[in-house]
Amino acid sequence: MKKAISVFLCLVFAVSLHSCGKTNTQKDAGYFVYKVSKQTVLPFTHILSSAYSDDTLYILGNKEGEETSLMICPDEDETALIPVDGSAYSIAAGNGALWLAIEMEESGLTGLIQYDMKGIETDIIIDKLPKLIDLAFDGSGHLLTATKEDIREYDDSGELHGIIHTGDFPVGDLLCLQDGGVIARANRRKAEGDMSMLVDIENGKLAKTSKNIGNYSERYTDTYSGFGGDYDLFILQSNSYNNVESGVLVCGLNIENGNTTPVFDLAGTNAKGTICALYKADGQFILLAETDDGQASLLRMEKTKDRKTVLTIGRMENNIYVSQAIIDFNSISGKYYAISKGYYGEDPETQLNLEIASGKQPDIISLLNASYEVYASKAAFVDMYAFMDDDPDRISREDLLPSVLRSLEWPDGALYRICPTFAISSCCVLKEIVGDTDSWNLDDMYRICREYPDITLRGNQGGNLLIDYLISDVISYFCDIEKNDFRFNDEEFIDFLMFLKEMNDRAEKFSWDDNDFVEKRVLLEPLTILTMDDWKTIVQGNYYDLSDVRITGFPSQTGTGCHINIPISFSIFKGTGNENAAWEFIEILLSEEYQSQTAFLPVLTTEMDERITEAMETSPEHEETVYADQAGAAAGTNMETYTILVPERTGLTKEEADAFRVLLDKSDTVNQDTHLNTYLRFISDETKAFFAGDKSAEDTAEIIQNKMEIYFSEHK
Repeated sequence: MKKAISVFLCLVFAVSLHSCGKTNTQKDAGYFVYKVSKQTVLPFTHILSSAYSDDTLYILGNKEGEETSLMICPDEDETALIPVDGSAYSIAAGNGALWLAIEMEESGLTGLIQYDMKGIETDIIIDKLPKLIDLAFDGSGHLLTATKEDIREYDDSGELHGIIHTGDFPVGDLLCLQDGGVIARANRRKAEGDMSMLVDIENGKLAKTSKNIGNYSERYTDTYSGFGGDYDLFILQSNSYNNVESGVLVCGLNIENGNTTPVFDLAGTNAKGTICALYKADGQFILLAETDDGQASLLRMEKTKDRKTVLTIGRMENNIYVSQAIIDFNSISGKYYAISKGYYGEDPETQLNLEIASGKQPDIISLLNASYEVYASKAAFVDMYAFMDDDPDRISREDLLPSVLRSLEWPDGALYRICPTFAISSCCVLKEIVGDTDSWNLDDMYRICREYPDITLRGNQGGNLLIDYLISDVISYFCDIEKNDFRFNDEEFIDFLMFLKEMNDRAEKFSWDDNDFVEKRVLLEPLTILTMDDWKTIVQGNYYDLSDVRITGFPSQTGTGCHINIPISFSIFKGTGNENAAWEFIEILLSEEYQSQTAFLPVLTTEMDERITEAMETSPEHEETVYADQAGAAAGTNMETYTILVPERTGLTKEEADAFRVLLDKSDTVNQDTHLNTYLRFISDETKAFFAGDKSAEDTAEIIQNKMEIYFSEHK
């Protein structure tokens, strides 16, 4: 059965990659651009509730330490602020009336007070109701109230017309559809049953909807009523958070078929805050937003003649740097809007392959957790050098760091992937031990460890940590992936495992002390350089003198042993019809504007030159947020940070700056993380039992050999 599944996946994959050469006639997902016509700062620190009816906006809010007020906005310039009961917490407007829900603190019940549309209280009151969760008007002009136990319907005189007992359906909010119907959403994700139901007062029940729109979350609002608009509901699609500054995309939802249509986005909007209300008004959209520090604002968005095209970015991760790159692109681009398309679960690559086979592949793929080598070997990606060579005045090969391009290139010289930022990963060894050389290999490391019987590779770090340090560089000793030649069951790999076992035994006896590296108790001193400050720390620290070490890189058979770490990288799929638009996404990430703001090292040569020049100047004492695990941060796998006080740092000398340039130019490969690379993870996982003493080196080698052969036979 397992073999049959593997054959099926191979066939799907073969068909899917074949389809990459065909132009995909996808439906145009473009939409009009909306711009902020007016932004108003509201006199509230907290927006409690809001409603829109008859071209008038009603906002219930308060300011810390001050009374609760009702703000009435009949147009852009006219507003009225009316004090209301301090226990008011929710409002609804419709059918010529405004209702405020008042919390009765002593009893825990709720009262409803009716106002006219100018904010004048009438004599109609509905009191002693259970705690109300939400209010809404339906298309018939009836008021609906939701509690934990029921949903009730009232007319404009306050008379009860009907009731639905909701039973075990915990109502979270009410949403009015385009046709006036009302949807109730559950207040939490339910283990069983629907999370959204249609309110059917006439028949006294909650009815199933064609499309389940999910549950309501108090953490943020992501769905809004569509009454008065062209869609049943409006929903937010975000690459990060549902706030204004993340540039969310507002889409219209058809509840019958579940189709979503992009309507407008908030990219580049000069406002901040969580979106707490959205209304379709006459020729415009109205949004209310509130920040964590108590700033509330009203945005009026007007339609322009310009249009945007949607780009899809396939993702198998939730990496914050990928999300931020997409947000940054959207804030800069006036022609395109990038959205994430997730492939998650047990087998995300099969999901992706099936979409490629049906011609629905994303325009761009984020390569974190993706099998880049598999797709690149089938030429599924666009060679980005072709774009550079076609229009070198915009971005050319010469504009980017040669060592970064060299590291990213496929063996045939094509550039199938690009990274907008990177870190340097290398290693130094005492010159007295390794000699006056800039590179070394596995045999050199074996020899040194025999000559120094007490030396460890990296102190008390043994086992799989040693695999993680070394396997990316030494794997070429044991296989040639391009030729499908795997030799993990040969003596050479078994000897490597036995060497690491000995180093693991030494590590278990090791205890850290001062000067372990310079006193030859530790062989490898890994270097991870995310910023020029990291290089300053290395060359100006007191741990060792730069003249006493050689930056050899890690032991390598085919290269320098110096790598670049790429926290984010992207490839462009062939056959989407959006290749030129996808290249504009890449171009913006390589632009001077974007490159000047990268958290790690830039790939633009001019920006790198500027940072080296800046590093030659003295920097004053300052606080700095640093990563707890620099290598993990560079790989995008561990983003934990803490704050340190950085003392004044003198500038780099010319000799130190030149040494950095030499190191930068030595980088020739991308560092492979065993946690992100599937086939390297086989090696890391299978050696755990070996280091624990539960498996022999021979058995471990045989298992790795079989897994590698099966994996690449299924994916080639």
